[in-house]
Amino acid sequence: MSAVAERSIELPYESLMGLAKPKQHHPRLRRQNDATISVREQVLADFGAFQQSGHWNPNPSGKLGDERDRRLYTQLLQGLARHHRLLETVVQERLHHGIQLKPEIAAALALGVFELLHMERIPAHATLNELVGVVRQQSGTAPSRLVNGVLRNLQRDLESDKPVPGEQPLAIRTSHPDWMVERWIQNYGAEQAVQICEANNRFSGITICPGLGLSGAELQQSLAKEGVSAAPHSRVPEALLVEQAASLWETRAYEEGRFWVQDTSSQVITHLLAERLEGSVLDVCAAPGGKSLGLVLNGVRLQAVCDLSTRRMRRVRNNFERCQVPCPPLLVADGTTLPLPDDSVDAVLLDVPCSATGTIRKNPDIKWTCSATELLNWRPLQSQLLHEAARVVRPRGVIAYATCSLEPEENVRQVQTFLEEMPKFVLEPWSVSKPLPSAWACWETREGAWQMLPDDTTMGFYAAFLRCAT
Repeated sequence: MSAVAERSIELPYESLMGLAKPKQHHPRLRRQNDATISVREQVLADFGAFQQSGHWNPNPSGKLGDERDRRLYTQLLQGLARHHRLLETVVQERLHHGIQLKPEIAAALALGVFELLHMERIPAHATLNELVGVVRQQSGTAPSRLVNGVLRNLQRDLESDKPVPGEQPLAIRTSHPDWMVERWIQNYGAEQAVQICEANNRFSGITICPGLGLSGAELQQSLAKEGVSAAPHSRVPEALLVEQAASLWETRAYEEGRFWVQDTSSQVITHLLAERLEGSVLDVCAAPGGKSLGLVLNGVRLQAVCDLSTRRMRRVRNNFERCQVPCPPLLVADGTTLPLPDDSVDAVLLDVPCSATGTIRKNPDIKWTCSATELLNWRPLQSQLLHEAARVVRPRGVIAYATCSLEPEENVRQVQTFLEEMPKFVLEPWSVSKPLPSAWACWETREGAWQMLPDDTTMGFYAAFLRCAT
């Protein structure tokens, strides 16, 4: 389970229009006597708040009245976070040496650079006119002239096909902290680190699971009748990829529980577990409950679904009710002190809180809110959760330990330490009990654990199947 707060999902710009060939979108400008805040004003205000507090909330909520503007807001705010380091570099290349920008001016320039580089469907003059106007209104004439000059300079470079930016190191080019890229190079090698960093900047849409009694093909047809295009996922059976999801949440299919949203990596591990878990199963750290829902639909008997948060457990219950699936018993409890006797369940699914570095594709703020010193702060809790799960598992039972982290300290090394401290447990390869689909075999490590790295179809995920031998 990710330690990151719930977030809205960024969609490709094409999907914001809801059309295969969208018309150019001109976000509403703020008139002098109009109290309605413009999209860019709200983006700059919220990005400034994020920089000051570290609290990430790319959800426009009631801040913007127009639905299309709210979607554009999410796209711009996510883009600022996703590409921020590179955007700053492009700005600095166009400033006279020694100029120090106020944070709000630097953010306005970064937003303008992002739009000029990545939002081709918005006319450049719309971007420049409003940003210059916003800066003039908030900071005065001189800063607005600076913003105008820098962005027009960039516009001329782009029109003349000048490379923007020039050659840059991997961490700058893909907008990651140096320490994070250095870790991945050390742990995965230079070539794989490049693939991870580049994949983190690509998020093509969302994946959904068909609900009770539906196949992927039937769900696809149902959504098509409501104007939503969904394609079968290339590597995950029954999963559908929705790239243009402008109206997905207003469909009858959603209201009637014909699908729920779940990342492909989580869908894969749910498929594996459904084929391998037997007897009574306890899902710890379960909210928001996507894996629980998938397991129940695949015939797994969940003795209880457990999470520490009452609010998040309400979300679990609501998901089961919307999808019209019988909800297993819900247990609000601390996973480190479960109110269960020793040797009381056959299996524990333990999707632990972690650094969530495998989810940067959809949660780009992690790059800037996580530091090298804080990255591994979840390790003690992960260890406590593992040992408590070991207490309640019966002999010959299993613990399915999982994270959405790319960091070995939270994955393979955490498991190695646990096995040394609890010698009655062994790491059981996923392919031992049942052959793996050919499209998934590459994700099993030599040791028998499960390691998915970010690519064009999945996010990062780790899972180990730990068997109690006695």
